[in-house]
Amino acid sequence: MRITFVISSLLGGGAERTVANMAAYWTNKGWEITVLTLFHGRGPLAYELHPKVRHIDLLSTTLHHNPRPDAASLLALRDIFDSVSPPERKAIMDDIVLIVALRHAIVKTNPDRVISFIDATNIRVLLALYKLNLKVLVSERSDPRQVSTGREGWDLLRHRLYPLADRIILLHPEAMSFFSPKVQSRCRVISNAAFYSGGSAAKEPRSRNGENKLLSMGRLEREKGIDLLLHAFSRVAPRHPSWFLDIWGEGPQRSLLEDLARDLNLS
Repeated sequence: MRITFVISSLLGGGAERTVANMAAYWTNKGWEITVLTLFHGRGPLAYELHPKVRHIDLLSTTLHHNPRPDAASLLALRDIFDSVSPPERKAIMDDIVLIVALRHAIVKTNPDRVISFIDATNIRVLLALYKLNLKVLVSERSDPRQVSTGREGWDLLRHRLYPLADRIILLHPEAMSFFSPKVQSRCRVISNAAFYSGGSAAKEPRSRNGENKLLSMGRLEREKGIDLLLHAFSRVAPRHPSWFLDIWGEGPQRSLLEDLARDLNLS
């Protein structure tokens, strides 16, 4: 089995770590795995890839050495280009060089399956592989009800193109409500994997000073649900005074979350 993953970069993040873990897992099963990044450049990888995983970065290869799209690829996109709205057309034109480069790069890997990660990259992949009859799985890593692509054209294209994917992977069933019934029929819920490294887990994990500690890490943004975590912890904290909650992260909701922690008597 040949699998090609497509993701923006491997510079760090939860989706990036998931790609590295999945690539290693299937490589160990003897599958041929390629990780194709769009904008990684020449920076170091945040997560080490299995030695047998092939990594191709468009920013360092095709986009750098041959930035002009060829006529045949442009003609392949003509049908969809003629049928979309002006905002969608602008979104396609803004990224046309990248989309065509991505088309060539994926085809060269000769994949049995293509697995794409995160909304904007998912849209680019579906555009790049339009009418190529390749099986594509797109993965949403945040709740689409809470997070948009930030551009009208891309948001419209997501609803238009997701029905072309073989499967849309979501982290939670409630996220399906964002999509049309046609898209929902292709959705599957697959939670993030948890890897166990072996050994005996302590029944009562404690920090060095004898306190029990919960740790949350992530961007302090609405879609991460830190407010839900604070509300949940406030219900159990009075009954378990030896437990403490550490939240590591930064983001636009920091001051709001600090105020909420004070309001919930969690300071």
